[in-house]
Amino acid sequence: MQDMKIGVFCGGMSVDLSQVKADKKQYDLDIEVRNGGVNVIIPENFKLNVTDRCRMGGICDDTRHPEGDGMVVLTVYADVCGGALHFENPISDSEAIEPDDERLTACPCAPLA
Repeated sequence: MQDMKIGVFCGGMSVDLSQVKADKKQYDLDIEVRNGGVNVIIPENFKLNVTDRCRMGGICDDTRHPEGDGMVVLTVYADVCGGALHFENPISDSEAIEPDDERLTACPCAPLA
């Protein structure tokens, strides 16, 4: 893996870093979002450190926060205007939802049968 810069304008993007091989203990990720959204999936052994400037939008950290040795620090410099930035870990097998799961029908956005 290497340091990265991502930009989104009037669109959406998903960045899956869950399979990266880290060869150092700290990486920088520079993200600029304008009227769009970015979803970033980071490995379990990454610790997120976000420095942001957010106007008319939002940043959500839904990652697990494990402690201990071997953690890789991902420092994110985020500039969000009229958009959203979301961080999460990969879904484990125990968290996966089957297509017939009743939780899907409870969602107001779920398609009608």
